[in-house]
Formats: sequence, C-alpha cells, structure tokens
Amino acid sequence: MIASSRIEAPAHTILDYSLELKPGEKLLFEGETGCEPLVRALIAVTYARGALPFFEIMDPRLHRAWLLGADKEQLEQAMKWFLTRAQDMDAFLCIQAGDNLFELADGPGETMQHWNRARTPLREEKLSKKWSLLRHPTSAGAQAAGMSTEAFEELLFEVCTMDYASLSSAMDPLVALMEKTDRVEIKGPGTELSFSTRGLPAIKRDGKLNIPTGRSSPLRSRTQ
Repeated sequence: MIASSRIEAPAHTILDYSLELKPGEKLLFEGETGCEPLVRALIAVTYARGALPFFEIMDPRLHRAWLLGADKEQLEQAMKWFLTRAQDMDAFLCIQAGDNLFELADGPGETMQHWNRARTPLREEKLSKKWSLLRHPTSAGAQAAGMSTEAFEELLFEVCTMDYASLSSAMDPLVALMEKTDRVEIKGPGTELSFSTRGLPAIKRDGKLNIPTGRSSPLRSRTQ
C-alpha cells in the first residue's frame, strides 16, 4: 500500500488535476477494504485544500453476501439512499482494491441484472459531477499483473505521479489527426489490421477520469 508520507504527489494529481477540487466542495471517497491508509491520507490532504471529505469503505465479501439474499425492492431502496447522498456531493473518487478481483463473478444473474438496473440513476448522477477512479495497489492486482506486490506498488505510484497536464497537451495533435481520419491501418511483422473509425469520438486518456489511465469508470465500478 502507498505510505502516507508518499501521498502528496499522487494527491496533487488526483485532487488538483483530475478532480480540480475547489475549497468548500464535497468529495466522496468510495473505496474497498485494503485502501484505508490511502483514504486516510487523502482525507487529510482534502481538508488541507479547504474541501470537505466524506468516505465509505465497502468489503466486497460482505457486499456479495448482501446481494445473494437481496430482492428487487431491497436493491431499489438501497439505491434511493445512495442517490440522495450522491446528489449532495460535488465530486467522487472511486478506489478499487479488495483481495479478489472476481468476488462478484458468481452472483445470481437475475439479482445482478436488478442491481445494475437499480444503479442506473446513481451512475448518471455521478457522471454528471466531477469523478475519477483510482486503482489501489493490492496483492490481487500484483498477481494479475504477474508482478511482486512491491514492484506493482512502485509501478502504480510512478504512474499516478506522472505529469498528466503535459501529457494531455502532447496528445492534442494525435486527437486532431484522429478526428479527421476515418480509416486506420496497423501493419507490422505478422500483423496487418485495418478498420474504420468513422463516427467514433477521439477521447484523450489523460488522467482526468482514471488514475492510472484505463477503461474503467463508475459504470464498471464494483462499489456503488
């Protein structure tokens, strides 16, 4: 886990660049068990910036146990509570952690469908605000990456402290090129790929929504 003494640099990236957090704004940290030291450090840095931190730490195993017996009405009631809280927030940081990346993989199909449908208003509310997603270094993540826990933590720390503002500016010419391109060809040893990009937006992955950058979002989050 990232030590609190090292959090200032990634906190600057997350709070100042990704979320553009302002004094007086309310920020909700939604994390999974294992990220508590990181959340403690982020809470302190949030207060130092004059903003108001709130938090919820969810245990994926308890969440699974709750979902196994929940019915449609119960799920909808829970979402009403979460939605009311979300409407009062200015920004969200989802922190993915946990010791099993597939804790909900065997959830009942019908229950998971009800859960996903019930979450739709909440997802839309979060996406209408400032939000970002952070991957916390865990042993499960290190194992999935084929790395030692220490090496995986160091890699994530380095990526989280990149100069994303400079990276974003450097990506502008590529965005402009992609916006006027309607066909892409990739050729190399053993590779010859061609596809159309017509009608597809060119979206920069420049650390605004995910740290490290990637494809996850609140729409894919295992938390609320």
